[in-house]
This record gives sequence, C-alpha cells and structure tokens, in this order.
Amino acid sequence: MTLPKRLIRLALFFGCLIILIIQNQLPVQAETLTQKQQAPIGIFIDSLSDFNISNGSFSASLWIWSVIDKDEKNLLDSLEFLNAVKIDTPNKLSIPTSKGIWVQKKANGTFRHNWNMRNFPFDTQKLKIIFEESENDINSFRYQPDIANSSIDQDIKFDGWKVKKFTINAIDKQYLSNFGNPTLPPGAANTYSRLEIMIELQRTNITGFFKMIAGALASVGLCLVSYFLYEPDIGSLLARFGLHGTSLFAVILSLRSNNGDLGSMAYLTLIDCIHLAVIVYILVATAIAIYIWWQVQKKGDLPALTRISSQVGVASTLALLACIVVLMIGAATHN
Repeated sequence: MTLPKRLIRLALFFGCLIILIIQNQLPVQAETLTQKQQAPIGIFIDSLSDFNISNGSFSASLWIWSVIDKDEKNLLDSLEFLNAVKIDTPNKLSIPTSKGIWVQKKANGTFRHNWNMRNFPFDTQKLKIIFEESENDINSFRYQPDIANSSIDQDIKFDGWKVKKFTINAIDKQYLSNFGNPTLPPGAANTYSRLEIMIELQRTNITGFFKMIAGALASVGLCLVSYFLYEPDIGSLLARFGLHGTSLFAVILSLRSNNGDLGSMAYLTLIDCIHLAVIVYILVATAIAIYIWWQVQKKGDLPALTRISSQVGVASTLALLACIVVLMIGAATHN
C-alpha cells in the first residue's frame, strides 16, 4: 500500500509543478504576441490638390512613419495603397533611436474618390486614403494608429473648401479566401489590418452655383414677360412661342454645360432639379398661351383673359421660386 501512495504523491507533485510552469509562461507569451501584433503608424498630410470630378479622383502628398525594433522588417515596405490610381514614394528614411528604429516614407499619389454632387453647392466630401498590410495577417500583425501625432497641415488652403474633420482608424478587413495557402483549410477566411485616413471637406463658396443657374433664371424672366403679351391674332401667339422656345433652348444648353462641369452622374443633382423645374414652368407657360389664344378666338373677353394670363404668370413664377428655395433648403440640411 505504501508504493501506490508514493506514486500518487509524486504524480500530484509533478502535476502542480507543470501547472506552475505554464502559469509563469503564459503572461510572457501573451505579452510577446501583443507586441508583435501592434505596430504604431502615423500620417501627416501636407498637400491636397487636383480635385477631379470627371475622373473621380484627387491628389495628396503625405508622410507615413512608424517605430520598429532593429531586428524587425520595415513595415512600410509591405503596405499597399488600395484606392490609389498611381503612387510615388520619392523619400525613405530610417533613423536609429534609443526606443527603436524610426522609419518614414513620403508618398505622393492620386486616389479614387466618388464625388457625390447631389447637394452641390451644399455638399461635403469625405476623401479617403486607404492602405493595408499585404504580407502578414492579423495573427501576427496589426496597425496601431498614432492618433496623437497624425494630422493635416493647417497651412493647406483650398479655394471654396475648408477641412471639417480629420480621422485615422485601423480596421480589420476579412477576405473570404485563403489565397491558395496550403496550410489553411479550403474556404478559410483571411483577415488583414487596414488603415483608413479620412479628410472631410465642406464647401464654403456658392458663387459657382448661381453662375450655373443664371441661364435658367434668365429663361424664367423671358417666360414671365410672355404672359403679358396678348393680341387677338396669331402673331401674338407666335411671339409667345418664340420666347418659350428660346427659353427652353437656353435651359437645355445650361443643363448640358453644368453636366460637363459636375460630371455625368447617374442621379439627379440639385442643379438638375432646378433646371427640370424651369423646363416644367416653360411648358406650363406654353400650355397657358395656347389656352388663352383659343379662348380669344372664341370671342372671349380679351381684357379678362389677359388679366387671367397675368395672374397665372405671377402665381406660377412664385410657385417656381418657392420650389427652388425648398430644393436649396433640402440640399443644405441634408448634410
């Protein structure tokens, strides 16, 4: 009976010893893993330019930096700009310090952006620069934004714009593919660390807006004049048709010109809605002209019909202006 008791005691002793060893090792392993996963990275944007609505792009110049251990690879060499049309990295720096190797890279690039012009000129644009670690997944690497030191140059000036917000966020992007990695099961997902820089711009100059709708407003003035042109002959009707046709032609030309400036969109912008409202206004004026002329030919009371025409003209013009104001308020408050 003595031998089994000794064996039991010996087994308990070694079991406790193994548990103590595991407990002592776990914090060290967790700390090492955390250090490998976290990579501080910061951004400083010193230039924004070439806002190209037609091509859906903008240009930016920025500095990217991090601090790595002397035995680690430079993480800036494996980052990939995901929304870049073209990218150039003219300067790279590597400076040893007491806290690690300070690495920097300058990047000049053109980046894709979907310019949403629905509410022009009351729009805000969220320009994004996105890059991702291209070699190691989040099991061994993750970006840690250097928020305290990341910013945009305050001396950057934009005609008609101001910087409303600047943010830098790290996110985990999952891909539903193992990219052919034979060590992973088929259909396994991979997740990589991604950094997203967002510069929110707000438009401050609306002068261009009034230039774009000036032609449409001039057409409204011509149509309003036509409501007061009445004689009991066909010449009066033709004169009114001439004003309406000229107004309609001017509005269509203005609309096409604005589409060229704002780009061909798959949606209606505020500018489009205003021009369409003016076109409806012109068609209503044409319908009223035909109706009044028809009543005159039926020996109607010309002074009374002229008065009706004038009243309809003023009322429809006020309704159009109210519609334009409502559209502008809706666009201004949408953001």
